[in-house]
Amino acid sequence: MRTYEEFAQDVSWQNRSAADKIGSELMNAVEGPLTGILEQLLCRSVEPAQELYSMRMRKIYECIEQGGLEAPIYNTYPVGIPTDEIFCDFLGICSEEDALLPVLNAADKFCKKAMAKHPSDDKTVLILTDKWDDYAFRRKYAMKFVKLALDHNIVFVFLLVTDYGVVRIPYLPSDRRALRNIDPRFFESERLLLEEQEALAYEYLLKQPPCTYSYDCGTWKQFDGGYYEFDFGAGRYQRTSRDASHPNGIVTEGRIPKKAARKFAAAVYELRELPNDDYSDRTRVLDAGHSSAHVFEKSFSWQMAEDEPVRIVSKAIEELIKALKKR
Repeated sequence: MRTYEEFAQDVSWQNRSAADKIGSELMNAVEGPLTGILEQLLCRSVEPAQELYSMRMRKIYECIEQGGLEAPIYNTYPVGIPTDEIFCDFLGICSEEDALLPVLNAADKFCKKAMAKHPSDDKTVLILTDKWDDYAFRRKYAMKFVKLALDHNIVFVFLLVTDYGVVRIPYLPSDRRALRNIDPRFFESERLLLEEQEALAYEYLLKQPPCTYSYDCGTWKQFDGGYYEFDFGAGRYQRTSRDASHPNGIVTEGRIPKKAARKFAAAVYELRELPNDDYSDRTRVLDAGHSSAHVFEKSFSWQMAEDEPVRIVSKAIEELIKALKKR
């Protein structure tokens, strides 16, 4: 009978062999200065049992945060030396308490600047993350990044990093020749599926109780604030606004445009799966204003709206109110 030590050694060898194969494939996914990042992440001279992959990603994060890149050769987010220079490559890291969507948004902004400054150069976006939200990605970024990749020669590589491994999240090919040969009509089914999901989100919202949103303006404007009730099933909203001159509030009503309602539904649809609970932002600012909302029978409260899922609700309500003001 094999001893535990022999069994563990055999498993370790098999894991190392698989890691070597995956590592070689991943190293071929990027080129240029970003290969150095992958070499640090996939360093096979150290056993994963001695240094978890998530720890390696965190070390890369902290190195950049502490100015490890004295002369930046690619743009980074959320840490790194501030620079107005736009390079051909982008590294985004989503680690621990970081939210994924701001990293994707930063990548989107980088692409728009890079395609203007380096129209004919090869460009690469590499994102290392310990979390992934496929619904949110497909709804907001998937088709947008497809267009950027096909029209502006940008390769996107998303790597999901866990304690014991690194896997590439399936998306577009990293081979630029293969990328150039893709027929854009291939993605028509993806676009139709996305539209179908948004329609489902809208139908779901119509069947839910009214959503509410209230806010105050803090200690120095303690009489200022307001309250909204959004009855999407009826297609109507009611707003009560108050200030020092109208402490009891002024009530206005109106219709919710269908386009704005559909956009709101798509933004918050993922929250339906959360437990019915209270969700609060970690940040607290003395004397600052405070906001709260009730969506899908869940309560949300915030000041800075920095944390998920509060940030999702805050942004969705902000966009909804903007649409109401345009009417």
